[in-house]
Amino acid sequence: MAPLSPLSERAPEALPLRLGAGLPPEAADSPWVLVESHAGETHPGAVHLDELSRTVAAELLAVGLAPYRAHCTDICDGVAQGTPGMGLSLAGRELYALAAELHGRGGHARAAVFVGACDKAIPGQLLGALRLELPTVFLPGGVMPRAAGDHTLADVGDWAAARRRGELNTDDYEKLVSGVCPGPGACAFLGTAGTMQCLLEGLGLAPLGSALLPAGGELQRERAKLAAQSTRSVLEGGITPQTLLSEASFNNALTLLCALGGSTNALLHLAALTRELGLHLELDLPDRVSARTPRLVDLLPAGSRPTDRFHLAGGVPAVVALLIELGLWDSGARTIAGDWERALADHHTRDDTATRRAALADLGESPADYLCANAQEPFAPPGGLRILFGNLAPLGAVVKVAGVKRRVYRGPARVFHDEAAVLEAVAAGAIEPDGVILLPGQGPRGAGMPELYYLTAALREHPELAGRTALVTDGRFSGATSGPCVGHVCPEAAVGGAIGQVRDGDPVLVDLDQRRLELLIPGEELAERWSAWRPPEQPRGSGLGALYRKLAAPASEGAGLSEIN
Repeated sequence: MAPLSPLSERAPEALPLRLGAGLPPEAADSPWVLVESHAGETHPGAVHLDELSRTVAAELLAVGLAPYRAHCTDICDGVAQGTPGMGLSLAGRELYALAAELHGRGGHARAAVFVGACDKAIPGQLLGALRLELPTVFLPGGVMPRAAGDHTLADVGDWAAARRRGELNTDDYEKLVSGVCPGPGACAFLGTAGTMQCLLEGLGLAPLGSALLPAGGELQRERAKLAAQSTRSVLEGGITPQTLLSEASFNNALTLLCALGGSTNALLHLAALTRELGLHLELDLPDRVSARTPRLVDLLPAGSRPTDRFHLAGGVPAVVALLIELGLWDSGARTIAGDWERALADHHTRDDTATRRAALADLGESPADYLCANAQEPFAPPGGLRILFGNLAPLGAVVKVAGVKRRVYRGPARVFHDEAAVLEAVAAGAIEPDGVILLPGQGPRGAGMPELYYLTAALREHPELAGRTALVTDGRFSGATSGPCVGHVCPEAAVGGAIGQVRDGDPVLVDLDQRRLELLIPGEELAERWSAWRPPEQPRGSGLGALYRKLAAPASEGAGLSEIN
């Protein structure tokens, strides 16, 4: 009789329970691998992940590993808009991380594969992977097709506004919105979901060429096979995210973020990851990286193209090749396939460039429509992402300046304390142009740091306020946001940040070129206001939101759960 395995000695019930859950008996002695996804029927980015995770599990069995699947379904910001769930969205990231930790630590996992498509699920899975410290591979969940007329979900706000103005009738509106999400996958623009899929490749944790693939398609199934093979490799090599990720990895990720013109929310998630790893990156590092990195792709919302055909133009590997050409990429950083030189070589061995380009040509497009043909002639110059500092944001604030023509906003403050009040004022014509709207109390400790997409959309659509009125908040914005919107102001109002000391009519300066965010009142007056400040009384409560608001770290540190002493 063969000797009992260490697992059977340690937990004799585990094997029969797994066999009862469907583990093939022939895989009983193989290393157990967690396959974690956010599958569910909550939104298109999750609905196909059950099938994709099954494909991954089958491929893991084929390479001699014993998978077990687990899920923690996420919520979608687009669905949660206008509900109390919007205040739980960022807290959800922590829930997904905790679920991954629970499933991995409680399941005898020797390795893990994370399957994720969307904006809080992927960062949550990344945090969970760091805590598990297992050999790990990520497989991005892909992107939905664009709708007819090259429309994406980002157009719905404009259609709704046109309907309110009487420029679009109800029948036409309903026809448009009913077809704007034509299939599973992340939204077909470079919001936070698409950005994070790309950054999985940039961090070296996902097979190259796996981000923004057609969700549920043949290419994604091929990448599932590659992910299984990669899992076997990192398990045999004992390669965990801790052994891969370094300052160079995060410099590369920030560089890729700027080259893509991606979502500012990625800065929150990258900061949370570096904090989890114990890495210290300077607060102005994203600004310094942005100042040297041009935008090399033409993807919505910073550019003009949906994301669903980006893979046909070469995808992330093609962007990395341009960044290497510009001397902006650290090829010494490690990936699940080795260093970047080896990873790119392996990818190009598999990649059928001629077939990709022919498919794009059949659609009447070329790679140059998505990716600049010459690294020296980018779609936009460096500096598309800026970090502002000043007495309103001593720990920084974030703004994406793509498409923002005006660079300085100096005007009287209009202070509001909830998004609904600002929306009412905008709709009533009660806000004068050329001022600065302040919305404090929206940070992690104050309100859970909700996304303020409706507000930014309302300002963008307003004929007198668009481009002329800046918005400043300690909350965050959708990856689809454009315009002079300054978020992540830190420290936040709930912990005594100066943004909570601003009063109606105060002169406020937003200078995008000088990276300044200032309350222009005498220092002694500001000190007097601070001396009278008392922490706002938090409503009593229980559950996820209350837990998150009590424990959330500052936005400058990623707004994750702070250490518990």
